[in-house]
Amino acid sequence: MGLPNWRYPLPMSVLTILEGYDWSGKTMVPFVTHGTGDLSRTIRDLTTALPENTTILEPIGGY
Repeated sequence: MGLPNWRYPLPMSVLTILEGYDWSGKTMVPFVTHGTGDLSRTIRDLTTALPENTTILEPIGGY
């Protein structure tokens, strides 16, 4: 899943997508575009928003 890092937390539009799809048992490779904030809280927030049985692989950050 590709997503932007806008001022550190997950954007509401991304949370809406996460809530509208069944991520149970799926594997996700997040790639995050960012300016100066790096990945910040993005992966932590993503992990919190997804079911426990979702596998999140090493994220890719792009400046």
